[in-house]
Parts: sequence; C-alpha cells; structure tokens
Amino acid sequence: MIGIRKYITITSVVSMLISVQCNHSKEINVIAKVGKSTLTLDDLKRSIPTEYSDQITPDQYNKFVIQWINNELLCQEAINQKIDKEIVIKERIRKMKIDLLSAEMLNRFSQRIQPDSIKDSDIENYYNLNKNNYIRQKDYVKYLDIAVDESGKAWEIYRTTNKNNFISVAAQYSKTPTFDSANIPFTPLDAIQPEIRQALSNLSLNSVSMPVRTSNGYHILFYIDKLKKGDVCTLQEVKKEILDQIVNEKQKNLIDQLLADLRIKTNVEYNKELLSDSIIKQIF
Repeated sequence: MIGIRKYITITSVVSMLISVQCNHSKEINVIAKVGKSTLTLDDLKRSIPTEYSDQITPDQYNKFVIQWINNELLCQEAINQKIDKEIVIKERIRKMKIDLLSAEMLNRFSQRIQPDSIKDSDIENYYNLNKNNYIRQKDYVKYLDIAVDESGKAWEIYRTTNKNNFISVAAQYSKTPTFDSANIPFTPLDAIQPEIRQALSNLSLNSVSMPVRTSNGYHILFYIDKLKKGDVCTLQEVKKEILDQIVNEKQKNLIDQLLADLRIKTNVEYNKELLSDSIIKQIF
C-alpha cells in the first residue's frame, strides 16, 4: 500500500497549503490581511497538524505568516494577470484537483481499517500460514551486563554473583542501566562490541561470565538466550510487521472493491490497442 500512503501524504500537504492561500475568511482574530484575503488564528490552527502544534516556535509561526502573505501577494497578482485562465495552467490546476480528490477518497476509505480492529488470532493465523516469509537475517542475543571501571571490583562482584541474584547485583553496582527482568531486549549480535561478542560466543546459555575487559571498563555478563540467523522468527519478533501487512492488505482490498463498484456504475472505456509499440513509436 505504498501508493495509498503516498496519496495520504500528498493530501495532507496540499490541504495545508490550500487552506491558507487565496482565503477570503470573515472570521475574527485576523493575524494578517492581503487585499480581501485574511489569515485568522483559526486558519493558522487548522493549517498546522495537531501532532506538531506544540513543537512550533513563535519564530516559526512568524515565518509561516510571512510566507502566507508572500503567497497571497503572488496569487492575487497571478489572478490579476489572468494567469489562472491560461490553458496550460488551467490543465495543471485540473490535474491537481483530480490528484487531491482521488487521494482524499483513498485516505477516507483506507482509514476504515485500523490496526486496533485486527484480532490477535488473525495475526497468529497469518503468521502460521506465512512462516517461511519470516526468516531471521542475523543472530540476536539476550543478556544482562554488570559494568564497572575497576578490575578488582569486577572480580569481587563476580565471586558473589550468580544467575539468581544477577539483576539485583547489577542494579546495585553497574554503571550502565539495568533492565527489568520482564523487558530484557534481544540485541543483534553484530551490534555488540567485539570483546563482549567474543565472550558470549564462548559462554553457554543461562550462565555468568568472568569479568571481560573492554575499552570502557570491565563487564560481567549473564547470557540468557539466543535467536539464530536462518531460523523462523518468533511471532513476537514479527507481530508488528504482520499487523501492518494485514492492515495494508485489507486497505488494498477495500480500495479494489471501491474501484470495482465504481466501474460498474460508471461508463469506463480503455482502448488498450492504442498503446501498441507501433502506435507509440509514431507518436513519440
């Protein structure tokens, strides 16, 4: 559904621009006025996507208003010079209108399918039917790390540390953040610094390493689990990817059905033979 996402993006951008250009609002709280066109606080609010409204500085708002003024000056002068009546420009405006309205149709129909409407059972069924499409591309490991600066301290900690008390010891002594036992992430093996990667490769699962010297101190490792390259990914690994895929497929099916229904009730002709190689060569 890359096409749909592209159209949605176009819609939001074009809508933002159009909402503040050649505007003849009669609302109050006018920020700026050019000829008969006005820009109000409400216009400004509608023009800024909600998710960005708290990130924009006063200086950026000021630049936005200046840009609106400049656009209005140019737009009004173009109309005075009847540029909007020129055949080429009228055709470009017509195409922009088609793109905008068709994108809005795609947007509205695709929004009927939301991620929260997909059941966990649907995701699991999709995963079971398509497991071979989810092959792990690299090794991942899950481990905990107690990091300290001094060798002596590292060996002292090692002598009193085991898999059962590792998290509490790490919380007490490690200079790096300690994960909650329920939220320990898997990390790509090739993203780990070489000394630790080598130590893990020599360590059996569910065991604690001796102190490992690295460029940033000493590390005691608790090797918890490994996911091997070439194996089928677990459902948890690819759940978000599958959810997106299901949503995209349902959106595509919905759009395909919409277009099929529209073709039934609308006269559509397609002279495909005019696209033959011989005719194309004559034209171009």
